[in-house]
Amino acid sequence: MMMATTTTAPVIDRVLALVARQLRHPDQHSRLAADAALEGDLRIDAIDRLCISCAVEEEWRIDLTDHEIEAWHCVADIARSIERRGAS
Repeated sequence: MMMATTTTAPVIDRVLALVARQLRHPDQHSRLAADAALEGDLRIDAIDRLCISCAVEEEWRIDLTDHEIEAWHCVADIARSIERRGAS
């Protein structure tokens, strides 16, 4: 069961921008939503997920587990992973 936690605006904004860049649509950042489903709405595949996770680890200087990455269902889940590690 996923814990419902609120993400802070600066983190979610940075994650939205990062996801847009990784999907090669940096100009679409403002059109992405925190609740956008990674596989459904954004059509992210395993390679995209890997690229996003590597970019997150690099930008926030954190190490994510495979379990955390596999648990991402929407953009907000990515932000929650970052915040749980105390990064911002």
